[in-house]
Amino acid sequence: GNVITPDLVNFAARYAERSGQVDVAVFARVAAGLDEQANAQYGNHKRQKSQQIAAEISSRYLSERCMVIYNVVAKHADPDEGNGPGSISPVNFGGALSELGGIPPQQVATLLSKVPTHRKGGHLKWRESQVVNELGRMMVESDETRWLRSFDRWDKNHDGNLTIRELERALSSTSGIERAREEVERIIRSADLDLDGAMSAAEFITIMKIAELGQ
Repeated sequence: GNVITPDLVNFAARYAERSGQVDVAVFARVAAGLDEQANAQYGNHKRQKSQQIAAEISSRYLSERCMVIYNVVAKHADPDEGNGPGSISPVNFGGALSELGGIPPQQVATLLSKVPTHRKGGHLKWRESQVVNELGRMMVESDETRWLRSFDRWDKNHDGNLTIRELERALSSTSGIERAREEVERIIRSADLDLDGAMSAAEFITIMKIAELGQ
């Protein structure tokens, strides 16, 4: 049967509506998961809604990472005079990357080969390029890779899903913060995921982004 959630109740009520009134018998069958056609429609509805929420969370997470990167690079950047506004020396840029951490050096080297520089001293024109956006994308990819390793480590039976208990342990291990069951369930609800005892790797990544955003 279905896990009863507010979303399921709303869907069942809409599905069972007949001439402005809810057919109670149809509503009960849909809510119980006994109507195959309704099950298929509800499955599509949940997938579309989860994908939309995951995309929104990913966009917010990337924006947050870019903001962090911008602030760190700006702190290490040159004064506006001298090499021009929005410039940073390679040494100071390396210091900013060290402070940020988690970005593969090979990807950074490829990025820097495309960044325009001032003729004097080879300082990077970081505000005139896509440096922040590209570093943000790299940081997100690095985070997701780290989270997937954690997912694989906690997926004890290797079925591609985590139970709620495994998720509690994975969240605590990955973030370094012990989280109570109530907090884990709150985070799951933020992603509009059913508490059905199983979570895929993609859902886990969304959950980790929500946890990092402090939502």
